[in-house]
Amino acid sequence: MTNGVSFRSLGICGFIFLISVLSGCGTTPANSDGSNPQGATADSQTPASTEPTVEHDIFPGDVILTCPEPEMPEPVVQTCPPPKPVKCPVCPARATDRIDGKILLGQVEKVTLVSPGITSTARIDSGATGSSIHATDIVRFERDGERWVRFNLHDDKGEAYPQERKVIRRIRVRQAELEGFERRLVVVMSVKLGSISEQLEMSLIDRSNMEFPILIGRNLLRNNAIVDVSQEFIAK
Repeated sequence: MTNGVSFRSLGICGFIFLISVLSGCGTTPANSDGSNPQGATADSQTPASTEPTVEHDIFPGDVILTCPEPEMPEPVVQTCPPPKPVKCPVCPARATDRIDGKILLGQVEKVTLVSPGITSTARIDSGATGSSIHATDIVRFERDGERWVRFNLHDDKGEAYPQERKVIRRIRVRQAELEGFERRLVVVMSVKLGSISEQLEMSLIDRSNMEFPILIGRNLLRNNAIVDVSQEFIAK
């Protein structure tokens, strides 16, 4: 009797267990995070996500980027205007050849000695105080109690012209190549240079080792002429 009750009880328990198992198979499984979307009530449902759906484009496999050929700039040709002629601001027009009434001279000019009437090439030197002329065979003598000098002048060909002049004075000239001073006799001679005619004091010296037989200094140029050292033989 006791065994029969026990077996009956075991049978009832087994039946109940079987029903429980079968009823559990019909339920909806929960998600891995414990939520149950299908079996949730209306109060427990969460609102749907409002985030926009992002669609991802598929990047093409072969993309070839091509750049246009660079345009070469046209060469720039720089043209310079021809230089304007530079005119000396102190040079007068060739029609007058004068500045404030003064004659224009170059650094080398022709000078005429009125007596004896010869023309020689002269160096125009505004740095020299006085003028000088090439003379040879210089001999001093007295005439009527006054000092005179006898000497020879020469033209460009070397021909000699004897002269006699009264001595005006004696001067001391310091030469750069010589030590000490050199004494010279000074005489007056009539000279013509361009449009200038003067009674000019000139010292006598042997200039045979110099390029020009005559040197014209400031005693003629002062108040008479302006020198343009870039030119020669322009006196009129």
